Amino acid sequence: MIPTYFCNSCPKKMITYLLLVLPCFSIFSQKTSTDSLQQLLKKTPHSNSQYADIMNQLATANFYLNTDEAIKWANKALNISKKKHWKKEEALAQKTLGITNAVKNNMDNALSHFQESIKIAEENHFEEIASAGYHNLVGVYLYYFDEESEDAAKKIYITKAKEAQKKSLYYKKRINNPNEMAHGYSGMGGIFLKQADIEKDTAVLREVLDSALFYNHKAYNISKQEGNKFMEGISSINLCLALYGQTRYEEADQFAQLALDIGKKGNTYILTNASLAMADIKNKQKKKVSAKRYYKKAITLAQKTDLKHIEVDALKKLITLLIEENRGKEANQYFERYEAVQQKLNNQIQAMTTQLKTEKEEQKNIHLIKENNLLLSINQSYTFLVGGLITILFLTAFFASYLWRQRQTIKTQNRQLAEANETKNQFFSIIAHDLRGPVLSFQNISKKIYYLDKKGKEGDVNKMLAQVDFAAKNLNSLLDNLLNWSLIEENTFPYQPTEINLKSLSNEIYELFKPLADDKGVKLKQHIFADFIVFVDRNSLSTILRNLVSNAIKFSQSGGEVIISAKNKKENILLRVEDTGQGIPADVQKKLFSLNQKKVREGTHGEKGTGLGLVLCEKFTKLNGGKIEVQSQVGKGTLFTITLPRNVTSKIN
Repeated sequence: MIPTYFCNSCPKKMITYLLLVLPCFSIFSQKTSTDSLQQLLKKTPHSNSQYADIMNQLATANFYLNTDEAIKWANKALNISKKKHWKKEEALAQKTLGITNAVKNNMDNALSHFQESIKIAEENHFEEIASAGYHNLVGVYLYYFDEESEDAAKKIYITKAKEAQKKSLYYKKRINNPNEMAHGYSGMGGIFLKQADIEKDTAVLREVLDSALFYNHKAYNISKQEGNKFMEGISSINLCLALYGQTRYEEADQFAQLALDIGKKGNTYILTNASLAMADIKNKQKKKVSAKRYYKKAITLAQKTDLKHIEVDALKKLITLLIEENRGKEANQYFERYEAVQQKLNNQIQAMTTQLKTEKEEQKNIHLIKENNLLLSINQSYTFLVGGLITILFLTAFFASYLWRQRQTIKTQNRQLAEANETKNQFFSIIAHDLRGPVLSFQNISKKIYYLDKKGKEGDVNKMLAQVDFAAKNLNSLLDNLLNWSLIEENTFPYQPTEINLKSLSNEIYELFKPLADDKGVKLKQHIFADFIVFVDRNSLSTILRNLVSNAIKFSQSGGEVIISAKNKKENILLRVEDTGQGIPADVQKKLFSLNQKKVREGTHGEKGTGLGLVLCEKFTKLNGGKIEVQSQVGKGTLFTITLPRNVTSKIN
């Protein structure tokens, strides 16, 4: 079981929110003070959508200081946006109201506001707002997850959280903001860590933790590349937790140390969580002295930053450790502190609950009266100041901007439709011609076998049976490629990375293709003699190697050579398939990894191809965090090089 101080801490109602909702609450880039925003509001005509935008900014600026004030401004922005049909400002106001209700634990209201914000954003192609809205939904579903006591109900909310996070990630990728993508991947990894806390089945738990590793790897890589130290620290701790859950304590120790180093540079929140993570790891490694030191460090940091849930967790574990060492007096001192902190935490939760009940009743009537009076006052003040000409100018600008965005959307959709049609045409071409060929070959061969059998020509029958075997293997290979291509196009390929011995896998491929190479007079050589270990999905790597070796034999003349080899390169392994065949022209090399019939060529003995194999090689290589390169000279041969991560740590680095 993984430690729960980070992925499922108390108080449950607030920590899920703080981890997954607050970090994405940053649609606005301005950090103007509330005073200057109010001055700007007075100067802005209320016929301009900027008027509602400033109100939304006021709600954002007040969010961290006064949630009631934030709700007031968000409601004002919502009312005027609805009246003026300003969809973007309306979507932002709904989103802000959702977050403020979440802070107040009005989760049903929060859910309603987030869903409305998403609906408006998707209808009007506001992708950034839609992405943030779905991420906010994740926070609500994880709140419900923490509230449930039954595992079956918890799994329902975990599933909903995953679906919402996938949607959020979809929009983050379209926006192409690396920091937002890192946060999205980290959020998905965090959801899998939540799920791991309730999984009882060992096999399922392993898969869940593998998924947590996969998404947090992506978050870590992007954060490190972008210099986003906060997300790098969060991803490091999440990776530490997933590795801890798989009892891979040495690797978990590495990421805990990375998080500690980041925290020491000024981020106390990261430093506090990393200290507790390191303490748990040292405790599992039986390094009791180090474990106690880190528990005490976590307690001190949590006390300074008022992270009482972490302080309680660290105190509890330190007391247990001291009791195991028969240090009862020191354990008793910490127990008194534990009771005091726990009582403060309980009092805070009780006070928050009481306050929320009172505020809910008061706010119902007050907000409506204030909003109506203020909007009436604003309308009266600006009716005579804003002339018809200014109104027309602003409306013209608004509609021009709207039409431009619509044109851009239509252009994008047309391009995507054209690409989809091209892919569909290529796919149907493969089915109509290349799949039909082997089937017709079976029919012709079967007629010949029947004829030769009747004539008693047993030797010729055996030759025909060899042709049947060859045609069957070709058909099987084609069907495998078609299936894998369709799975990866629909993002449903079962990706399960693990440590693979390249020597063992290449021996299997060698044994599979040796008869084919011998029949053609090509020397197939397996030159991987050491145990090279890579961290990849086995099925996808096997598909890569099968396609590369098959192509190398196909385009080699009798007497040629095909060599499978590997070598070290820093933290990666280079897997190489080299042949002495006819080579690839420069213009064809540019199209190798696209589904384009113009690049398809016949082999040296007239063997047919579909062009799917190398497309799959490139997609599967990227899926495994590697890259594929080709070097070729016409008449001399071709070398394909696949760069693969050696292990989990090198894959991240």
